[in-house]
Amino acid sequence: MIVPSIDTLNDEALRFLQPGGFALGPAVKTGDWLEKHEQWPLAWRLWARAGLEKQAETPFRDMATWDGRDFARRIVVARRMRHVGAELRLVRFLPRLVEQGGQVVAYLDPRVAPLARRSFPGVDVRILAELIAHPGADFGPDDRAAGFEDLGAAFAPDRATVAASWRPLIPDPARTAQARAFTGGGGIGVSWASDNPKKRPPALDQWGELFDALPGPILSLQYSPAADDLALLSDLSGRFLHDPAIEPRHDLEGHAAQIAAVDVVVTVSNTAAHMAGALGKACVVILDDEQIGIWPVTGDRVAWYPSLRLVRRNQRPWSAVMAEAAAVARSLVGSAGLQKISHGR
Repeated sequence: MIVPSIDTLNDEALRFLQPGGFALGPAVKTGDWLEKHEQWPLAWRLWARAGLEKQAETPFRDMATWDGRDFARRIVVARRMRHVGAELRLVRFLPRLVEQGGQVVAYLDPRVAPLARRSFPGVDVRILAELIAHPGADFGPDDRAAGFEDLGAAFAPDRATVAASWRPLIPDPARTAQARAFTGGGGIGVSWASDNPKKRPPALDQWGELFDALPGPILSLQYSPAADDLALLSDLSGRFLHDPAIEPRHDLEGHAAQIAAVDVVVTVSNTAAHMAGALGKACVVILDDEQIGIWPVTGDRVAWYPSLRLVRRNQRPWSAVMAEAAAVARSLVGSAGLQKISHGR
């Protein structure tokens, strides 16, 4: 895939931001590429403008937009665009509003709301469906609407502030203990597929090489796993575990608990990567040669998530990639952790 240069992207962004020059789809794509180059100032401006375009389709349409400075008003935040992975990444900005003296109402995906309530008790967390069902029912003329892209522009305009913005989500302690008991203590969490058909993850049989290189129980973190996939992965390792009581696609609380319970996560680019990063769990993200997602174009670090390490295919055989992923996972856990998961404690 051809990676556009920063200069080209900057020119495109400035053109979109000219009066009459905005085009929603291309502008969002340019913003996404700017993020991959860690060029956030213009990326946030494009996304904020895109959010305003999308606002016309939401219950926010009759509310004035927060200007990024006035914290005296009640600020009503909701996701205007993107997906649940973006919400996991961006809810960190909500307590910043509270710290500045704001009264914050956040309408979140119901799968994310319990995590946000537990993690950020100063925020009035509500369910997004309530906003859709009763638009404006609780809003006053002085309230202001904000999308997460507006919060990013206010609080994380560059790489340094993005990196400093991380605040961990807190999983449910009781469910985490249950997940830990299910594995026998610690282990490796794995997720091997994505809903995005443009991604090209390693074939399932390649995971056997990683399983052989890492000790301890192996816990499925995969959403909606196919029965054939589970059977094959179980054949590849007698240590493979799957808890049918937790479906990560619908139960992000259970997903968070499973991730918190293991010692390290190894996953392709999907929700498991975002959840591990949001929790601060040691995690290896295996990337194919398509530039998809928030991941930077180079390097093995992600400004959003300090606990993540990226392993890129770079046109190599998958066997070499999986060997590297296993080595990075071992380094993240450390010798003490490896000893623990080797004995299943």
